[in-house]
Amino acid sequence: MPPKEKRRRVDTSDPSSHSEAAAASVSDWPWHTPLLENFFLVSTADVRGVWELALELSKKDPCAAFAPLGLRLCGPFDMLAGKSKAEGLPWFLHSRHPFDPPEIVTVVEVVGSKPLHWGYHRDAPETRPRCVVASVPDKKHKRGRFDELAPTLLDAMTSHGQTFVSKLRDGDKDKKEAAKSCLQRVVAAAKALPAASSPFRRPIDTTLNKLGIAVPYDKTTEVGWRELSVSDAELQAYLEKLLETKARGESPNFTELDRLITFANIANDECDPGQALKLGLDLFTVVELDSDTANLLTPTYKLLNRDKFAEVIEAHTAGDRRRSGETSILVD
Repeated sequence: MPPKEKRRRVDTSDPSSHSEAAAASVSDWPWHTPLLENFFLVSTADVRGVWELALELSKKDPCAAFAPLGLRLCGPFDMLAGKSKAEGLPWFLHSRHPFDPPEIVTVVEVVGSKPLHWGYHRDAPETRPRCVVASVPDKKHKRGRFDELAPTLLDAMTSHGQTFVSKLRDGDKDKKEAAKSCLQRVVAAAKALPAASSPFRRPIDTTLNKLGIAVPYDKTTEVGWRELSVSDAELQAYLEKLLETKARGESPNFTELDRLITFANIANDECDPGQALKLGLDLFTVVELDSDTANLLTPTYKLLNRDKFAEVIEAHTAGDRRRSGETSILVD
């Protein structure tokens, strides 16, 4: 197929998605602008509802309001609670786990033996969250996977809380009563949310993190996206082989990786950023490839007019932050 005529930018406007986002956002809320500027998170009735309920349950420590259900608010809610961060670090790095892509804003830590967290997921920084996702425990080289939990955080809390309460032993009477009481308040808040349809989304390809991607795509001109030359299974096997080779102290063969990156860059030049976005997010599941990931995703996000996500990926992959596993940037 002959190369397509190059274009400068991709038209990412989508009337349905933007109108729905405006209808569901709470732009009159005092925290709307701070959340948008610091976490690139569009405030919704759900975000506001969670925070207002947290203040009602525990004004002194609202982020611990849902502790009876084994949940702790984090990320943007720490900012709302008036906590201070380290100088020189952007708020959007706070509570960002090693394998959280820019599309995720982590908002809840799940207390337990397995380190799990939940986050709002959106495809672009200016659109409202489409759902809440949960991290999946890492298995060998399969890292950075997520499952979709619910349309809203209050819905996710309700489902989790019901399971949590059912597993509590009758002998822990006080603990069980506290959990039931907290759950009742969460259920009531969830029911009080105004009805809102999910943001418009047309997933165009899968990703190794299980969340997929959505980019503008014109079926007539075939502009916006093209398939990778390898399947998800083949790419996963190749990345595992790279890691295993490196673990043995040997030099990995990067020929295939270089080829994929070259074709993704060509796709960007020909205004098909969907391929580079998919490949970049797949490479993001391998910390050892941070340099390649940032070099690929940064221009791709900018081509898609998702410049704020470019800021996130550059800051998140800089230095040894991802390797250290550090998530907090708070100071006492």
